[in-house]
Amino acid sequence: TGGVGGTHPAGGSNTAGAGTTNRGGGGGGADGLNNGGAGGSGIVIARTPSSAGVIFSTTPGGSVSGTPDGGQVATFTASGCLSILDSGCGTSADYLIVAGGGGGGTCSGGGGGGGGYRTSFGCGCVSSLNLAAGTYSVTVGGGGTAASMPSTLATSGANSEFFGITSAGGGAGGSRQGPNPNRAGTAGGSGGGAAADGFSGGAGNTPPTSPSQGNTGGNSPNPSSAAGGGGGAGAVGSNGTVYPSPGTGGNG
Repeated sequence: TGGVGGTHPAGGSNTAGAGTTNRGGGGGGADGLNNGGAGGSGIVIARTPSSAGVIFSTTPGGSVSGTPDGGQVATFTASGCLSILDSGCGTSADYLIVAGGGGGGTCSGGGGGGGGYRTSFGCGCVSSLNLAAGTYSVTVGGGGTAASMPSTLATSGANSEFFGITSAGGGAGGSRQGPNPNRAGTAGGSGGGAAADGFSGGAGNTPPTSPSQGNTGGNSPNPSSAAGGGGGAGAVGSNGTVYPSPGTGGNG
């Protein structure tokens, strides 16, 4: 889910929330008196059916659980390795790969974009993976850092990756502060929202994937508009409206 934009004028006192940990949430934008919210870290999940007859094991950072039908689920909340033990020809596995969310801006800053979201669960348009026995590296992206006064800009979230499939980190929310402010939202898995006063949200689904891994951040449509919300996997970030109402983040 993308972060909410900061209020305007910048002398307000809204407190920006952090993005949800291991959900790739974007950090909230803040006004000039507060720091933006940090982005939430991502997550990687692989699931194999009971018919596969394999055994999952993980290094620290991951854990293995069973499903009601006897399948196995490997969940990584931090980077690590997945090992597959199998006496046959490997296994098919569904996957969910979520990147870290972008940090939120300050000084009427935009919300951070949600981390890119790629999955084969319940999606007939994406094939499951065919995994041979062996050990596979898993990267779980961290959330972007928040903007802070007087001159620190927000950063984008980090990528998550498994078996050559990469979800892109969420874009940073725009900020109006500092000697070199980045007022537009940054592109990413989902784009960061724009800072107030007439700027653009960052593009989502960057780099492009099919199906799309995310959506565009919200705009600040004109010089009298508040900040935009960060984009999410399920929806674009909302545009900022008339002061002091910021845009909300897109749904995950």
